[in-house]
Amino acid sequence: MATQGKTIEMLDMVALDLRAQPCTVAGDGGGAPTRVAFIFGLGTMGTTPFENLLFGKAPGDVLSLRIDAAHAPHLFGHLQCTVLQALPQVPPFDLQVTVRSVEKADNREVVKAMARMGGCGGDCGCGCGG
Repeated sequence: MATQGKTIEMLDMVALDLRAQPCTVAGDGGGAPTRVAFIFGLGTMGTTPFENLLFGKAPGDVLSLRIDAAHAPHLFGHLQCTVLQALPQVPPFDLQVTVRSVEKADNREVVKAMARMGGCGGDCGCGCGG
C-alpha cells in the first residue's frame, strides 16, 4: 500500500508514469502515460544517475529529462531495459517522469527482483547485453 507523502528511499517499490515525445515537438507529452515499477537501489553498481534524480521524491513529483541514445545506458544503468522497453519510441526524446507511488518493498519482492536482474534477453536493442 502506497503511503501518501512517503519519499523514495533505498529498497522502496517505486511506480512511475512515463511520457516520451520527440525532442522536436513542443507540448505536454500528450497521450496516455506508460507505467513502470521497480525496486529502488538494487543495482550491483549502486544507484543509477536516474535513481539519484528520483531519490527523495514523493508521489506527484514530476521530472523532465532529455534522453539521447548515447547517454541512456549510463543514465538508466540496470533500469535501461525496464524503462526503454516500456516506451513507444527510442532515444532521442524528451521524457516526463511522474512519481505515481512509493512503498516499502517486502523481502520477497526484493529477492524476486534480484533474480530477474540478468538482462532482458539480448535481442531487444536496448544495449543491456542480457
